[in-house]
Amino acid sequence: MKTLHLTIIVFSITGLLISTSNSVYAPCPIGVTDCGPPPGVTVSTSTDSQFYEKNDTITVQGRVYVQNYSNPITIQVIGPNNTKLQSLDVPVTDGKFDSKITANFDTTGLYQFVTCVQNWCDRSYFKFIAEPYKLVTNGQDFFIKYKSFADLVGMEADVNSQALRVHVSNATAQGLQFVIDLPRALIDSKGYAGKDASFRVLIGMHQPDKYMQPVNFTEISSNDKSRTLAIDIPYEPVPNSSGTWDFKIMSADTVSGPTTFTESPLKQFKSGVALKDIKCASDLKLLIKANSRSPACVKLDDVSKLVERGWADKPNSLQEQLDLEPTCIGPNNACRNVESNSISESDCGKFFTVPENHTSLNTVPVLLMKTNSTACAKLTFTIISNYNNCNGPNCQHVLDVEPIGLIGNLHYEKNGGSFSVTPGKDYTNSFKIVTMPSTVDLANYPIGTNYSVTYIIRSLSNATGFYDQSIPRLACERYPLAVGYATDQVNASDFSYIDTLNPACVSGAYVLAKVEVSGMDYKEVTLRLAVLEQMK
Repeated sequence: MKTLHLTIIVFSITGLLISTSNSVYAPCPIGVTDCGPPPGVTVSTSTDSQFYEKNDTITVQGRVYVQNYSNPITIQVIGPNNTKLQSLDVPVTDGKFDSKITANFDTTGLYQFVTCVQNWCDRSYFKFIAEPYKLVTNGQDFFIKYKSFADLVGMEADVNSQALRVHVSNATAQGLQFVIDLPRALIDSKGYAGKDASFRVLIGMHQPDKYMQPVNFTEISSNDKSRTLAIDIPYEPVPNSSGTWDFKIMSADTVSGPTTFTESPLKQFKSGVALKDIKCASDLKLLIKANSRSPACVKLDDVSKLVERGWADKPNSLQEQLDLEPTCIGPNNACRNVESNSISESDCGKFFTVPENHTSLNTVPVLLMKTNSTACAKLTFTIISNYNNCNGPNCQHVLDVEPIGLIGNLHYEKNGGSFSVTPGKDYTNSFKIVTMPSTVDLANYPIGTNYSVTYIIRSLSNATGFYDQSIPRLACERYPLAVGYATDQVNASDFSYIDTLNPACVSGAYVLAKVEVSGMDYKEVTLRLAVLEQMK
């Protein structure tokens, strides 16, 4: 099992850090919605965030628990060196007060608001980041904005892994998030047709990458210059307040993702760069994808494998393509043709769950598509076996899911007293199918985690018909498919038999957890059993 090798740290932190959160009092009794603090507490203060950067607006608010209190309250701003920076006199209305200030301090560090009423003072702490982090890579300076209650130890560009590594420390229960602004010119994650794809973020503690685990994060904003992620800093069940957390931020698919902190090859191509002038990092090779005729920069070790699979053309055919491929510059016809012929996840609508296809139960869901339409099927799998220590020629670290997206029919045949089934005609050329991602590295997923594969299917004008097999229900079953027919036009006789004598499907390192579709419907049909036909 992949486990994050953690050391439980017994720690003691000074009173300053232990009390960095806003005041917390015992809950009100049941049925009481408004109650006061413990005896002696006269005022409480809080801020609208735990951390700020330069020129952010800080909202400080609080409450006075002294009856009929009407005097203005004084709020002091205390800097990291425990010196008073400014003082605010704020009016109190109905026992409450609030004020706003601009975060224009000069020093990164822990700040506090202090309010005092009578003999009690309350403190509210926040972290201020004075300036972006300066990262130098490939002779270029990048200024990366970030926010966190934890302390940033450092960042570096990992050229070999095509990743950005970030290190933070002093992550207490008050600082459970790290917000980072990722410049697109430094690192980006692109899918098909140049659409934004999700990043992947792993976390560990001074460990080899194979022991790092996925961590939750949210992309909270994006523009043409950058994308902003809010990454969770783990605290439960093991706090790491005095140690350092290591984050590894990567493209979701390193084959079609960023090319070592330069713009992606597809983005270079679409911006007008000729194929022969597209730049890849020194350890990457320029290939042309077989299905979309678009450029990709891939690892040198992966070149032969991708060519063998038909994912890309042979490198020695590149010059011929350079002579033939039209240059896509701006809004010209070539660019429009590239866009019109490509399909991506942006073509998918709202997904809904469909039943699994269990042929042993006879009744199967037949998927329904319209002609000249685009539909999507998302399959989610749960890892049940560990691939970390897998070695040898039969070790399947990388699961190649792209060739599995085939559409065709079966051929049943009686030979004396036996009954056999073989693949019939392959109709995949009547559809345009994109698989995202095309491969899955199972070694990156610990036991109990999920990964998803999305098949984006466009039915062409010659796709009308009934098909015994379409999207897979791994490991060896598929969903029947009807294209161009309404629900009441689909019957069991339109499809082949069910062969219950086939060997049981073995799921291997993963099991199917959920099947979702968009742009299509389904109808449950009870197909004929081949074993019954055999017994006639």
